[in-house]
Amino acid sequence: MAKKVMIALAPAGGGHLSVTRALSEALSELAPDITISAVNVYSAEYGVFPVTALPRLYALLAVNSPALWRRVYYSTSSQARYALLEKAAQPWLRPTLKAALQATQPDVIVSALPGLGNTMQHVLADLGWRRPLAVVVSDLINIHPAWFTTAATWYSVPTEESRRACIEAGIAPESIHMLGLPVSRGFVAPPADRLVLRRRLGVPEEARVVLIMGGADGAGPVEETVQQLLASGTASYPVVIAGRNERLHRRLSAKTDPATCRVLGFATNMAEWMWAADLLVTKAGPNTIMEAAHCGLPLVLTGALPGQEEGNVAFVTSNGLGVVATKPQEIVQAIGELLADDERSARIKQAMARIRRPQSAREIAQLILATCQDEGQAGAAPVATRRGMTSATFSHVAINTVDLERSLHFYHETLGFPIVEDLTIAGGVRLVHVRAGEGLTIELFGHPSAPAPLPTGLQAGLAHLALAVDDLDQAYADLRAKGVEFTVPPRSGGGQTKRLAFCKDPDGTLIELVEK
Repeated sequence: MAKKVMIALAPAGGGHLSVTRALSEALSELAPDITISAVNVYSAEYGVFPVTALPRLYALLAVNSPALWRRVYYSTSSQARYALLEKAAQPWLRPTLKAALQATQPDVIVSALPGLGNTMQHVLADLGWRRPLAVVVSDLINIHPAWFTTAATWYSVPTEESRRACIEAGIAPESIHMLGLPVSRGFVAPPADRLVLRRRLGVPEEARVVLIMGGADGAGPVEETVQQLLASGTASYPVVIAGRNERLHRRLSAKTDPATCRVLGFATNMAEWMWAADLLVTKAGPNTIMEAAHCGLPLVLTGALPGQEEGNVAFVTSNGLGVVATKPQEIVQAIGELLADDERSARIKQAMARIRRPQSAREIAQLILATCQDEGQAGAAPVATRRGMTSATFSHVAINTVDLERSLHFYHETLGFPIVEDLTIAGGVRLVHVRAGEGLTIELFGHPSAPAPLPTGLQAGLAHLALAVDDLDQAYADLRAKGVEFTVPPRSGGGQTKRLAFCKDPDGTLIELVEK
């Protein structure tokens, strides 16, 4: 039977819509028969006032009162304070989410926005349903407590900073998958002919096109920047995306000549405009940053929405993705300098290539589909059950690599297995997890000495098999009583593993027991 996935989103900003679009594309490609419901949980279809007013209130604060939004964000940035706020909103949120769930009847719920997890847990209990909840975090650095919930089956996060924030909030590390920020396929593959694209979009073929925007709500000094850029004489052709800011669209359209400047409202073909442009001037929205990175489009950041976007500025500058200029005069100067310096632009494009994750949407979609499958098999017997011992299930296979990059190319690029985690552990050892199928993870170890011979005592290839057990001490006692040889008794695993032990099978194969 075809599975149903509900993706919860809100029209607050453009990021949630971008993530939803990217995941929907990938899910449809991988499972054409799947039913995807992209649900605006704040719409009048499901919600009532004041829930339906929240997206509009957010837009007003973001565009007109950023200082007030800063106070709102940071006054709720502790888990205790946010919990009180969410509890107070229950009388309105619970009926809204209940209506959405009853309308879509999903097998898996994916939250592409913060603020719903704990309420969703209550609503599922109200309905008497057991449904997995996945959270796809779209903020890069600053992660608000609204994202966190103990109800989530797993999290997908875009950066190491967001992964650490989840762990510090008490999220189980094994449930966090660092898969990047999903972008639609239009941002991944360049156009066959850029000049043809420019002709179709109606911009001068040989011009230096500067794309100027302030996010989906047209925030920031967009109007002043455009006017000063046109007055400066800088050889460029500005294209302005005003987003949902209709007043900005009307004013700029009245003040500019289409021969020297193009002004658009809310654009649904952003990938085409990015591929057609030479430079992007924008605020530090996470989705816009990563979409530009996939298009190799150098950035001029004009500011950031207080709270969730502030850390993105340092992300851009530290990774060499562009420059920061906050005042119109400074922005115009930065535009001129970047357009005149091809070598600098080339370095930025190279830096962007290093952080691209073109398979992010596909890898997250694979995880969603695997969760659908797991839900369909709920209640199935464990892989192995032994009388007198806690039931054990398969956990992973570990492999020592001589050349980790070569092995990653094989498992990730050649075989197409998604990378679900990439971290450095004790001794500078790099540990990468790839998902090889339903319930199967391959653990690749890259040692600092590589590609030289591996450290003494290690051999290339299979390192160990791992089984997950409910009670490690009971399993240890049961197996020892049956004469099984243990090389490492139960101990703390450190990092992501709670507790572990190692034993050997009759042929000497090392087996790791991991406490669930």
